Amino acid sequence: MTASAELLEQYDVTDPAIRSKIILSCQGIPYALILAGEYYLSLAQTTANPSLELFGNTPDEVVDRFIDHLNENSINAIRLASYPQLLEEQLFQEIFEGFFGGSALPDWNRLSQSSLMSPHVPGFFTMMPVLKAEIQSREKKFNPDIFRKIHEFLS
Repeated sequence: MTASAELLEQYDVTDPAIRSKIILSCQGIPYALILAGEYYLSLAQTTANPSLELFGNTPDEVVDRFIDHLNENSINAIRLASYPQLLEEQLFQEIFEGFFGGSALPDWNRLSQSSLMSPHVPGFFTMMPVLKAEIQSREKKFNPDIFRKIHEFLS
């Protein structure tokens, strides 16, 4: 059994079809799997047999659901963490201060240790590729000026 399937079993997602559909749609994003598990539990409290059609969201829907549970500072931290290929604390602080004026600096330790980031080499991290691609797509679409300026800053 995969780690994703084991995680979903903690939320009593035992139907193999629903479990497979959730795992496929979450594309390995642990927080998305947790949200899907919580969603399943909430449905199971009101519905005897949650329908397969209620699961299997696209990556943008998974990211929407993920972002809905975050405060603005966390959202901004994740947005900025999606830009560099390799992220380390000093670069992260420079980007944050440069584009958000340094107000309410995010918690680097919390971000770097979260399931969204993977250690690359000591002190450097990469964001989960699916999440990074989706957030960068949104940044380009909804914040084109910031998108361009940050990429110029990083080049």
